[in-house]
Amino acid sequence: EELQQKEQEVVEERVREQERERLREEQDALAQQEQEAVQLHLQKEQEKLKQEQAELQQQEHAEMQRQEERLLQEEKEQFEEQHQMAEQHARELLQKEQEELQ
Repeated sequence: EELQQKEQEVVEERVREQERERLREEQDALAQQEQEAVQLHLQKEQEKLKQEQAELQQQEHAEMQRQEERLLQEEKEQFEEQHQMAEQHARELLQKEQEELQ
């Protein structure tokens, strides 16, 4: 009977060991899945950030172009204004000379 009890204990210990091994394997599998899920999430976040960065760069580029165009327009307007003033001045001088000649 003692032998039978020892055998029973050995069998029970084996069953417990197999159960512990099965639980360890399950935990390892779950940890692996969790790690993969986290990696996938991080990858998606990184892609999203890259896309946002590209959009920001496009917006900055467009804004710089708008500023350049504004500056060019202002310079053009200033040039035209100066040109008109110079023409007006030249007309006035010409008119003065003509009046003096008469």
